[in-house]
Amino acid sequence: MDKPSYSAAAKQKENLDLVALLDKNLYGTVDGAYNWAETLNKSRTAQGYHHSQADQLVRAQFVDGEHTVTGTYTDDVTGMNTTHEGYQKAVADLGKDGEANNIIGLGITCSWENGTLIISQQPFLLRVLKRFGMQDCAPKYTPLSTGYVLSKMQCPTTTEEHTEMANHK
Repeated sequence: MDKPSYSAAAKQKENLDLVALLDKNLYGTVDGAYNWAETLNKSRTAQGYHHSQADQLVRAQFVDGEHTVTGTYTDDVTGMNTTHEGYQKAVADLGKDGEANNIIGLGITCSWENGTLIISQQPFLLRVLKRFGMQDCAPKYTPLSTGYVLSKMQCPTTTEEHTEMANHK
């Protein structure tokens, strides 16, 4: 099988944030995903990561009481660490710059200062709206306004009420 080829420009590049520039697209090639997985596996193993016995795409590293866990989905790698410094080192080891902010359609916002992690479906929903040409639509509260309280007393009780409500599906 072909191994990924790297451009001469990437090899000569002094920028530490750049790992390599692929001359060959990962998508659409027969062995592109396999080559990426093998390259990533060799790299992570050399950096001291160990595979999970439950899932080969989950890797962990334990150094000086610090824990790093990463997960891989196709060509997206995400992870967590017990300290911010360890996280930065793990990111540098992987050769990427910045934090994950979108994984499998979920938006992720992390605040190390506040100790918070916010996960939302907004990126997914925006992508769905765009797909159906509704990215500029005006938001509406449906089917009811916020704060509207329903009670069992409002449920239909007679046959006529059930028939009426059946038409409002």
